[in-house]
Amino acid sequence: MLIRRITLLLVVASLSFSNRPAVAQVTGYHADNYPALGQNLGDLNQDAEVMANVGSVGWQEVHRYGSVVTGLPVRPVVLPAGFDFRFNGQPVTAVRLTDQFLLSFDTLVAPPFYVDRTLPDAAQPNPFLWLGQETQCLISNASYASSRIMTKTFGAAPHRQIWIQWNNLPKERTVPLGIKPMYVSAVLEETTNRIFVVYQRHAWFSPRTRSGAGIQLTPTLACQADTMDVRPGRTYYLQDDVLPADNVTQVFEPGARRAYDAAVWASLVPTALPSAAGAPPTVLRAIVVNRGTRTLTGWRASCRLDAGAPQIVTGGAPLAPGDTATVRFPIAWDRARPGAHRLSVWTGTATAQPDGFTPNDSLVTTLHVASREVPRRVLQEMATSSTCRPCAVYEDSLRTYDRRHPGRSVERIAYPMDFPGTGDPYYLPEFRTRAAANMRSIRNVSMYGTVTAPTMIANGYFYVDATDRFTRPPMPPFDSLMTVLETPPTYMELTGNCHVSGDSIRGRLVVRPTRWLRGGAYTLRAVVTERSTRNNATTNGQTEFHNVAKKMLLNRLLTAALAPEDSLVVPYTHFFAPGHTVESFDSLEVVAFLQYSLPTGTLLPVEVVQAVRLRPAHLPPPLGPPIAASAALAWALAPNPAAGRAFVHLRLPTAQSVVVEVRNALGQLVLARPVAEVGAGSQSLPLNLVGAAPGLYIVRLTVGAVTHTQRLVVE
Repeated sequence: MLIRRITLLLVVASLSFSNRPAVAQVTGYHADNYPALGQNLGDLNQDAEVMANVGSVGWQEVHRYGSVVTGLPVRPVVLPAGFDFRFNGQPVTAVRLTDQFLLSFDTLVAPPFYVDRTLPDAAQPNPFLWLGQETQCLISNASYASSRIMTKTFGAAPHRQIWIQWNNLPKERTVPLGIKPMYVSAVLEETTNRIFVVYQRHAWFSPRTRSGAGIQLTPTLACQADTMDVRPGRTYYLQDDVLPADNVTQVFEPGARRAYDAAVWASLVPTALPSAAGAPPTVLRAIVVNRGTRTLTGWRASCRLDAGAPQIVTGGAPLAPGDTATVRFPIAWDRARPGAHRLSVWTGTATAQPDGFTPNDSLVTTLHVASREVPRRVLQEMATSSTCRPCAVYEDSLRTYDRRHPGRSVERIAYPMDFPGTGDPYYLPEFRTRAAANMRSIRNVSMYGTVTAPTMIANGYFYVDATDRFTRPPMPPFDSLMTVLETPPTYMELTGNCHVSGDSIRGRLVVRPTRWLRGGAYTLRAVVTERSTRNNATTNGQTEFHNVAKKMLLNRLLTAALAPEDSLVVPYTHFFAPGHTVESFDSLEVVAFLQYSLPTGTLLPVEVVQAVRLRPAHLPPPLGPPIAASAALAWALAPNPAAGRAFVHLRLPTAQSVVVEVRNALGQLVLARPVAEVGAGSQSLPLNLVGAAPGLYIVRLTVGAVTHTQRLVVE
């Protein structure tokens, strides 16, 4: 099959210059890459990168694709009133589109269909911005029925940005998520006249790439972006966070490159942080880049938290053009106050080397500190049926496991299915809907999305085999996977109550985050279950069933953000009409859980961050006090993220025996340091993870009889 080459262009020309004053022409452009800024340039656009009309508001639809690309022009788009933007010195007031990914001002000349990989392209008469060959679709016969071109203006004059986004274009196909979308935007910035190409969601097949994006001023003059490191160390990188944290930006700026230009490349401080008791103080680090044409000497970097005193690092080594330097500020942050904090990082040059461009000198990020850690309860959701013989074996394995591991922090829901044969008599269509969503949400293994039974999904995204023998190749032991899932603390307290009266059940749920909760990103769900049933027994030999779903009670998107320790009360009620399948109302319970539901269609975990079981007429057992184990021992992992090698830094009051284990997300042992006597004082234990696959790992540090855990990211 022919794979269609997608070419995205932004062709710019003046509608009319006859009544405008003459303006000086800009001498060309230069290009810069920002692959790891952690936000969109200027931080004006913080919207989620989702399908049109799904989550983000304020976007206007410019064009709706058909099932195929036609190449026909669509309606013009006028820039906001007073939007002061010039291309190569000439005012720009409006644009015109075609569904061949062109954005043109010239309504008299037909836009070009194809651009070569290298600019300038003499076949194209108009000035334009090309978004590069990386925008080509990799799927034969791809459908564009859900693709759009959208626009939205951010900020206030005189520093607004207008975003033109190619929304939800097909990019490639993966298992189990199917077609992966591409979101890429062209951005015009007021006053500075800068043009951005922003790859918001994408698939990269090399750690170093030359996107081909560029601007053409004349058929013989162009500026094309340099090669950039998208994600070093990763041959294949799926850039699909729906938030701007992973966005890759290429900037085209009018004029020649300045002689001296220091810029902030990235902040290396995580934006979501544990409480002061949850981990050692946070090291503040940033990366500075030389954007000028001459070597910088005597440059400096500074940072400030909120309104505190600045920290300044001076006397860095000379920085050659294009080089970067990582700066570590001397005083670590104790995170004593939970909530939102403003981290400002900026750079400066020596007096003898005046900085030629100030908009790229600073970077401001918001950091969110938790008030406390909360023990996590694992949610297990199982598709099952009383006509499925393997389901009886699965149930027996679960009962055996529960007897051997009493008190495990687990809540369980069993959804009766409508197969094999006639299926379970307690089946409801909404149960299949949930089971199908769980199949699509599996992230730890590659599975096709067909609903099967028995199938268990833990925490909304993690496939597990409770029998330890149903999958080929075998999964890691069920118990070890449960340990991996329940060990990390969460930052969500979920409580509530439950009352049963006659044929009705009612109550309320209380959501109380201990770290900032983004609005529109989480869904609160609740399911009525029956502790045990017998009347649905049919053909698989099973006579008693447990945690049987009776009703999908609640699916509520939490639209408003919540600050740490804020509470949201959500009431619920349900009346079981005649013909219901409840065997004993005294056996009813409610299992509620909060699920990260924003990243639909991405490889990010659709994670259940907390679960609770509510029993009638009383509050459930408390989730327990905040975890304080790590507060008793000063220890840290560095660097984190790591690339092949990390260290456990710890300080012991007395000599003690120490054991270190590293396990991957599947619970498999990756590295073990045997029992060793470690002396008092500050110590560093190396962790050799060379060859370890990129991902999340759990480091278990046992000192004496106490075990501590932290997460380690390997890049």
